[in-house]
Amino acid sequence: MLQPSEHILRCRAPFLGAVLLVVADYAAMRVLAPFQIPVGLATGAVGGVYMLWLLRKVR
Repeated sequence: MLQPSEHILRCRAPFLGAVLLVVADYAAMRVLAPFQIPVGLATGAVGGVYMLWLLRKVR
């Protein structure tokens, strides 16, 4: 059985992932206006910073 907090997390995770991709895609198109960087770079940058934050938080 899922705990109530796990149920909420499982319901929100797909939505938040989609929002992250849309924001990363928009930022990738608008940050360097005449050039377009790959959305994977923008997503990786956000994910990398988040992972480092999580690692610092655990210690």
